[in-house]
Amino acid sequence: YYMQNMDYKIEQKVDQVMGACMMMATSDFEKLQGFDEHFFLWFEEVDLQKRVRNLLKKCVMYTPCTTMIHAKSVSFHQVQSVTRQRRFNQSMQWYFRKHHGRGAAMMIRIVHPLSMFLAMMVTLGHLWKKPNNNLQ
Repeated sequence: YYMQNMDYKIEQKVDQVMGACMMMATSDFEKLQGFDEHFFLWFEEVDLQKRVRNLLKKCVMYTPCTTMIHAKSVSFHQVQSVTRQRRFNQSMQWYFRKHHGRGAAMMIRIVHPLSMFLAMMVTLGHLWKKPNNNLQ
């Protein structure tokens, strides 16, 4: 859904589809042994679709024949920004280690403190903006 030059009116091969709306044959899911449980959130569907392409040698397809309503990030907004960022970083690090090696995972680990600092600033910014109802 971030692809700028994609024609969403035609069925086509893609690297991956949004994890909120994807289907596959049960037999393929079982051959891949399902989702990798190392992922808590994020990247689990990216990993699954990469394994579909690499291990099963099948295409991931986008089709305009279905529709869905996705309440984007509604669940994630219930969790503090710092916690979300930590979990995102952990999943990203596992994904890069699994598919691109230890060096790639190390690069993710190197930027982890900066991303956590930025997430903390976002959280503090949201807290700062909340009205203090105790000062009445």
